[in-house]
Amino acid sequence: MDRKAWRERWLDGITEISALDWQRRYWGKVNNPHYGFVECVVCYFDDCLHGGGYEKLVTAGMLSFDEAFAVAEMHLKLDAYLKQVNLRATKDRNALYDHQAILSDSAWIEVTEAARRARRRLLKLIKEPRERELLLHAEPDHP
Repeated sequence: MDRKAWRERWLDGITEISALDWQRRYWGKVNNPHYGFVECVVCYFDDCLHGGGYEKLVTAGMLSFDEAFAVAEMHLKLDAYLKQVNLRATKDRNALYDHQAILSDSAWIEVTEAARRARRRLLKLIKEPRERELLLHAEPDHP
């Protein structure tokens, strides 16, 4: 994936993680598997980070060190939350798809708040108009 397309997908993923009201409207209510916790996390970790971390992406020139640092808090909170949900899923497979439980979980709300802070930090760093537009949207581009 080229840098421009990757960055747009990455920024849209951060916006999706930050959009708690959007999540409440769509997760588990739209007949499309993308609209849920699992796909949200998969899109961020696998599609955007390719299962790795930010170090390789910075080295490859996909983003700056400052941009990676701007999202570090969100990334750590999201990773910890995913581990927590995966642990619950070992006892109850439905834990990954229990949108009501996730969306009302204070730890998930902390993740979404960290994502909003990441967006604000990125807005101070990013000058490219389309990327800024993605960050300024309160919700992802897709309904």
